Amino acid sequence: MITYNVLAILRPTVARLKKIDHETGDTFSMLFAALPVDERRTDVYILVSRNYAFELPDSHFQEFQELIVNQDKAIVESQKPEELPLDLQAELHLKADRLSIAYRKWLKELGVSFGTA
Repeated sequence: MITYNVLAILRPTVARLKKIDHETGDTFSMLFAALPVDERRTDVYILVSRNYAFELPDSHFQEFQELIVNQDKAIVESQKPEELPLDLQAELHLKADRLSIAYRKWLKELGVSFGTA
């Protein structure tokens, strides 16, 4: 089985994760939409879809969804500084930070200031 994951940032507060089995075409997708409520709270809405395994109970996929969300939640909630610095010189960056740097530049171009420093 050859699988790959595709992450796409569609808007500053919307992302999509797809897990695709290249051999069968089976696709599991999660669409995340974040709605900032105030400076310290954001509600996240998640839409999940799949084109396979309809005989399995939804709970099987809900457990996978919770695993993904809980992994990210722990990282996000321990992030320091809490607000995302848009000044790229405020932090040391590594080659692996290219996606984060591109995202921050995009936010700055859009004039996003809510939740950023």
